[in-house]
Amino acid sequence: FCKVDSYLEMNMVSGEGAAVRVCMSHFPLLSWHQIHRGAYHLHGHSHGTLQLPPSLQKSRILDVGVDNLFKVFGRYAPVSLEAILDHLKDKASSTVDHHAIK
Repeated sequence: FCKVDSYLEMNMVSGEGAAVRVCMSHFPLLSWHQIHRGAYHLHGHSHGTLQLPPSLQKSRILDVGVDNLFKVFGRYAPVSLEAILDHLKDKASSTVDHHAIK
């Protein structure tokens, strides 16, 4: 690894050319930067066993640890950002705090 971060935010571009905000952390978060503006949260730690609270079940959050990736994609292998975005395409912007959805 050339760098390890506890928390990292990146502006990325999808294969369709859309700007995508991705917040990444080893641990799952209940709220992340720009959640109300459609940001995605990718995390690990829970080995595919995390039960999201009702307020996050339709949010753009995904456990990208190897155990959960096998459950979601059926293989123990890295998954592309495009595959993740495709999996989450029907998920919506959400808010669990005082921020309004923009």
